[in-house]
Amino acid sequence: MLSKRKIEYLAGALLIAMVAAVVVSIAVNPISAQTFKEDPSGVLVDIAVDRNLFITSAIFDLLSNLLTIPLAAFLYLAFRSHDRNLALLGSFGFLAAAMLFLTADMILVSLAPLAQDFVVASGQQADSVLSSATAIGLMLDAAVAMGAVGIALGVFSFGLLIITTGALPRWIGVFGIVGGIVSPFFWLLFVNDDLVIVGFVGLMISLFFSLIVGGRLVMRGTSEAAQ
Repeated sequence: MLSKRKIEYLAGALLIAMVAAVVVSIAVNPISAQTFKEDPSGVLVDIAVDRNLFITSAIFDLLSNLLTIPLAAFLYLAFRSHDRNLALLGSFGFLAAAMLFLTADMILVSLAPLAQDFVVASGQQADSVLSSATAIGLMLDAAVAMGAVGIALGVFSFGLLIITTGALPRWIGVFGIVGGIVSPFFWLLFVNDDLVIVGFVGLMISLFFSLIVGGRLVMRGTSEAAQ
C-alpha cells in the first residue's frame, strides 16, 4: 500500500506532467482561428498545411487527458483526509473533464482527413466537405466548453478545500477559486466568438494553479489534517 507521502508525490507529478502536456499541445497547435465556429474553412486549411504539427498537438492533448484519469484518483487520496466531500467533488470534476476532452480529441482527429479533402476540392465538392466539417466542428466546440466546466469544478473545489482547510498555503487556493469561476466562460463562444478569450484566460489560471499545487505536492506534500 502506498504511503501518504508517495500518494502526494504521485499526485503532484501527474499534475505537473498534465500541465506540461497541455502547454505543448497548445504551443504546437497550428490552428490560428479561435474557434471552429468563427472560421471553419480557415481551421481546415491550417490543419491541412501543418498536418504533422496538428497530429503532434492532438497526441499531447490526448496524453494530458489520459494522465488526468489517474490524477483524479490520486488527488482524492491526497486530500481526502482534509475534506472528503470537496476532494471527491474536485476529483469528479477532473475526471469528467478528461472524459469530455477525450471525446473532443476524437472529434478533432476526425477533421484531419476532411481537411485534406477540402484543400484539394473545389466548387460544390468543397462546399459539401465544409458543411460536414462544420457540423463536426460545432460538436467539438460544445465538447470543449463542457470540458471546461469539468475543469472549473475541479480547480474550484480543490481551491476551496485548500483555503478552508489549509492543506496547502491558502494563497494557492485563491488561484483555484478564480480559475474555477472564469473557466466556464468558454460557453460565451456561442454568444460571441471574441469572448472565448475569457474562458482561455480561465484555463491559463487553472493551469497555473495546477502547476503550483503539483510542485508543492512533489516538494513538501500537504499539511497534517486537523483531527
